[in-house]
Amino acid sequence: MRVLVTGSCGFVGSFVAARFARDGHAVLAVDRRPRALDRRHGAPEVEVATGDVTDRRRMRELVERHRAEVVVHTAALIGQQRGADDPAEMFAVNVEGTLAVLEAARSVGARVVALSTATLYGIRPDLRPLSEEERPEPVGLYDTTKLMAETLALTYHKVYGLDVVALRPGYVYGPDNSTGGYFMERAFAGESIDRPVGGDLPLDPTYVRDLVEGIYLAATVRPLRHRLFNITGGVLRHRREVAAITRELVPGARIELGPGVAEGAHLRGPSDLTRARAELGYEPRFTLEAGMRDWLAWLQAGKS
Repeated sequence: MRVLVTGSCGFVGSFVAARFARDGHAVLAVDRRPRALDRRHGAPEVEVATGDVTDRRRMRELVERHRAEVVVHTAALIGQQRGADDPAEMFAVNVEGTLAVLEAARSVGARVVALSTATLYGIRPDLRPLSEEERPEPVGLYDTTKLMAETLALTYHKVYGLDVVALRPGYVYGPDNSTGGYFMERAFAGESIDRPVGGDLPLDPTYVRDLVEGIYLAATVRPLRHRLFNITGGVLRHRREVAAITRELVPGARIELGPGVAEGAHLRGPSDLTRARAELGYEPRFTLEAGMRDWLAWLQAGKS
């Protein structure tokens, strides 16, 4: 297949581009600040192009030039505080950027896999499992724009028949993770971490390689009954476990993490993976322990 990946130099996008390239697909990696894939991906060289998803003309040009059959859309601005600080920028990238990608894909009839977020389920302190049928209740500008983008993508399937799938990951972690709270890279670098509260925060962690397999399945498995899928680890863990695993894996790691949950923390239960298992054949391969070990191996390979 001929695959175009937006946000290809970002955390998830780089792993997506490498995954398709390793499987022999022709990949065009598109990013505002393009660079070659990290050698640790073990992927063949891919074509890299400069492109901003808010530039509709450029996105269509790239999709048409590459003759893309699949567009994986991972480019986004992330973070509730970032959205609060500049809502116009977040709307432009996350919503208008998604529109530009959908229009470009529609021009060639390409299949689209759009990355959404489980954050849009909102605050659910009862911690029960959440299916795709739950009513979204975003609490900030980030998850609001992602819900808008997701709705737009799914509506393109309804209105134009565009082959679109939207995925909702949660608490994604791994090499070059940008959302913090997993300690591994800071501990590996020898930094001390001291947080007075937060050890009891529940989370449904998604290792980046599992997310990428979910994306790969969403791009390749057909037919589908549904167009929206949860893609996570599917198991509730706690932040204190992340700290404990990091201490075990990194000798001398200095991590102090107090109990409780920080004010305003995003409480929700695990995502229900029933639909993804039944239709995509998705099954998370990485426990939290296995994902953290793989992340450490990546960091160690960078020093060799």
